[in-house]
Parts: sequence; C-alpha cells; structure tokens
Amino acid sequence: MGYRSHFRGTFQLSERPSEETINRVNNYGQYNEDYDPWEIDGNEVGIYGEEIKGYDRLPNLKRLVSLLDTEGITVNGEVEWEGEEHDDFGIMIVKNNVVYVKEGYQEFHEPVLLAEYRGRWR
Repeated sequence: MGYRSHFRGTFQLSERPSEETINRVNNYGQYNEDYDPWEIDGNEVGIYGEEIKGYDRLPNLKRLVSLLDTEGITVNGEVEWEGEEHDDFGIMIVKNNVVYVKEGYQEFHEPVLLAEYRGRWR
C-alpha cells in the first residue's frame, strides 16, 4: 500500500470542455499520466477519492489548465490536500488560469511558562 493524500474541493470551469478533452483528461481508452490524478466532471475539475503519491499533481494541474485555456475555458477555485505526514498539507489555488500553491508548514513558537515549580506550584 502506498502513501496516500486526501483532497477537498474542486476547481470551477467557465464552461464544459469538449468531449475530446474530457476523454483525454479522464483517461478513457488509455492511460494518460499527463493529467493524472485530475478528473473533469461537468464544469468542475477535482481529485475524487484518494491519490496514491507519485503523481505530479501540481505540474499536471498546470498542464490541465493550459489545455483548458486553449479551449477558452477559465479555471478558478481551491483544492486542499492533506497527506499522511504531519507536514504534508496545503492548498492549490487557480485564479483565472494562474496556478498558485500554499504549502503547509508547521512552526513551533518559543515555550511559554504556564507554571513555575519551586518546591510547590505557583
């Protein structure tokens, strides 16, 4: 069993892509790793269910947005991800066909004194 990530959210499309594009992205007929693990469902793009790590989800999202742009389709929205590791989380954002990513980062602050013990708690 491989490393898995979970996803929440979808990207909205300004219009439904052509059937040829939907078939190409959704891998109907043959395996196409250029767009995995993304899928088009009507006027939305998302990762449905879990993804086994190993796919290049961000480069493939950029390729997918470029493909949709050639059809005059605008992509907008946010998809959050959370992996099995505590520091594997973030948000993929597309605004008017420009792809951004906010990757998770956990930082610990300096310790705060909650109580002091000098023979008894104060």
